[in-house]
Amino acid sequence: MKSRLLLSALVLFTAATLAPAQTFHIEWKNPETITGDGTKTLKREGTVINDAATEKRLRIKYDISNVSLDHFGQICLTQCFAMLPGDEDYPGREDQILPASGTAALYVDMDPGGNLGTSSVAVDLYDKSNPTTERVSFTVTFIFDPTASVADAAEFGFRVGPVPSTDQVTVRGDGTMMMKGANLYAADGTLLRTYGASGSTQSFNLAGLPSGSYHLMLTMQNGSVLHTPISVLR
Repeated sequence: MKSRLLLSALVLFTAATLAPAQTFHIEWKNPETITGDGTKTLKREGTVINDAATEKRLRIKYDISNVSLDHFGQICLTQCFAMLPGDEDYPGREDQILPASGTAALYVDMDPGGNLGTSSVAVDLYDKSNPTTERVSFTVTFIFDPTASVADAAEFGFRVGPVPSTDQVTVRGDGTMMMKGANLYAADGTLLRTYGASGSTQSFNLAGLPSGSYHLMLTMQNGSVLHTPISVLR
């Protein structure tokens, strides 16, 4: 009995040690989550590296069930493909050739089309000749948020009140920066209103808005954009 157990353990150990190693990998230039203000396409870039001395014929599968209907994405390896609903690995698509011990640029991008929100893409990159063990899976999340990378207005001497507000909110500056307009966004990133503005102090009409939290994006005459949160209470 003991000998059979030892033999079984030896077989399992041998199978494990002889299991084929992953022979390609991805090195990324930026993180899994990419954030922008919604005015331009976001991109995650990386390099696929062939660790083997033989050519690889790679295939791409993706899941776009968590991509906003308002956003448009593509994935590029040696060729670029629009990520559209349906069969994401259709037979007519050409294999992506990764030379022996070679590299290839990889990127996934997402165009918001002027629409805010979050989109996530799940991707499987696999070797056609050995799809089970030679497979790398990754996810890219794109967050389009109007407050991303935008400075806080308070850091530039602007004060906002009353807090909370009802039908009007006033932004008061110290005279060193002048406004020329503003956009009001809901908490989910939906653009609700666009205002004109001039000078360093301006009042904005909030009549008709329900109670809740909002983002006011101030466009300055020098081209910069500042952000301030506001709240409405009825």
